[in-house]
Amino acid sequence: MNYYYLMASLPDFDIDDPPPLLPEEFRKLCGEHLTGTDLEAVDELITPSREDVGNNFVADWREFDTQLRNSIAKARAARLGQDPADHLREQKGFDGLVDKAVSDAFLKDNPLAREKALDLFRWERLGELAGFNPFAGRAVLAYTLKLLLARRWAQMDADEGGRKADDTITRDPADDKDGDDG
Repeated sequence: MNYYYLMASLPDFDIDDPPPLLPEEFRKLCGEHLTGTDLEAVDELITPSREDVGNNFVADWREFDTQLRNSIAKARAARLGQDPADHLREQKGFDGLVDKAVSDAFLKDNPLAREKALDLFRWERLGELAGFNPFAGRAVLAYTLKLLLARRWAQMDADEGGRKADDTITRDPADDKDGDDG
């Protein structure tokens, strides 16, 4: 189904821009325009439950995200000289571009730059998953996830990140309950 009015009324933005809508505002707009199955898919993307909502875009995104996370787990394990097996999830397919993007991201010394490279790759993949019709349901779903990515970056605060890093470095492990991190 095409959602001409909804998609034409949504502002364009980039990952470095503050998101033009909060997820709750976007969800409300979607509730006024989307069919039931597409609205369920938006809800699943905003608040994931890992349920099968019967939507090809959600399935495609999950498969991509699983491979990306698996590749990240392998890269981190390799850096630490550990076996990643306990951190891997079952994936159905394989895309060599995912491993290449993770490999390229892990060449960056700065963890923030690495995260940015990975999210830019996610952003790029969302453009591909949206398809060629900018008014289709897939485009609405890609917009949903792009809003969430932009929100993530808008919420990052260098000062707060520095404080968290300092707290982690200076924290006495004996203060942790049962050796738990949090």
